[in-house]
Amino acid sequence: GDHVDLEASVQTMVDSGVHGLKPFVHSDCGGDLRLSAGALMRWTAHCAFGSILRFHGADHRAWTYSDHMVDVVRNYLSARYRLLPSLIAAGNKATETGFPLVARGDLFWPEFRESATNTQYIFLEDILVAPLWNILWNTTGRSVWVPPGDWEDAWDGS
Repeated sequence: GDHVDLEASVQTMVDSGVHGLKPFVHSDCGGDLRLSAGALMRWTAHCAFGSILRFHGADHRAWTYSDHMVDVVRNYLSARYRLLPSLIAAGNKATETGFPLVARGDLFWPEFRESATNTQYIFLEDILVAPLWNILWNTTGRSVWVPPGDWEDAWDGS
């Protein structure tokens, strides 16, 4: 919110989990301005994988853009709802330990310098999230540091 862009919102959320181990931090999903369908899609993708999801600010109703945008937002919200049992368990753990639901990688892999970035994060201790925040161009990919271990693509299972 407060005219903070998506990149700054992601970075602030991730850093808040490191500085003081604040377990429940969120963005005002969509920001304060109504920008574009692409912006709503990027904000929704980011906020669906955060400790709190709350649309706020300008008119962010997906149906005011297109039927396709309704489907996109619905898919992200469905993914979040499938995570509700894990969200509740992580929230309970967070109230006891203070460990954030959104954590920078170096809280898990301190031996890897690449893990200390605030441009990607671990959600619920086992979901790697690397948001695309460029809303001006049709960005479809980015460079991501993948931690050691076996990882599965949440969208296609590969």
